[in-house]
Amino acid sequence: MMRREAAAAVATRAANASSLHHLGRLASATEALARGGRARAPLRGRHVALLAAAHGDGPGDDGLDAIESAAAALGARTARPSLGHPVSDGDVSMLAGLYQLVCSDASLGKLSSRIRQLGVPVVDALLEPYHPVSLVALLLAVRDRVGDSAPVVLHCADPAHAAGAALAAEAAAVLRIPLRSGIAAPSHAWRLVTAPGGYGAWQLEPPAGLECDRTDWGRTLERMRELALQAALLQAVT
Repeated sequence: MMRREAAAAVATRAANASSLHHLGRLASATEALARGGRARAPLRGRHVALLAAAHGDGPGDDGLDAIESAAAALGARTARPSLGHPVSDGDVSMLAGLYQLVCSDASLGKLSSRIRQLGVPVVDALLEPYHPVSLVALLLAVRDRVGDSAPVVLHCADPAHAAGAALAAEAAAVLRIPLRSGIAAPSHAWRLVTAPGGYGAWQLEPPAGLECDRTDWGRTLERMRELALQAALLQAVT
């Protein structure tokens, strides 16, 4: 599990390092949504297809449920179409004819390029542990809980999480969040502790003597993920 996590982090870091500058745009859009800065139901009238990793319907799938909630909050109509195995050209044409956006919680591989060739935007891998949506949600949750000036030390004791921690530190620099790496943290600093499962599983620990409700941290992180998902969907179609 740890090796798979590390491999995923390394691969995603390589894929995302060249697009770190886009994180600022995604973060700004997410913060604007948090302030209520969007038109009411901007995706009203748009039809969004939600594809599970297996390219079939996935009722009750937690990942698709989260994306569906984000799309519905923007006014979109969603569906979970069933596709053949393998996916035929007819299936792809059906998607292009009925939907203005295709989304997935996992990577769609070559299917994503087949759909894009017909002029339909695709956003996939949205809930992979090291997707930019997860990274932006994490860092904005840290900013929301800590503020802009309090020091935060990134604690990564397990080498399996090193690539994800490095990407988080680079992204924090882009977003001007005072996050630095190190095992030892001064008593007045917050600690962001890495964990298996990617950014969504990381914990924010308060300075010595300061109480921090972990349930509240979880709620903040979940709210930022919802807003980051909305921002990613909006960016895909505008």
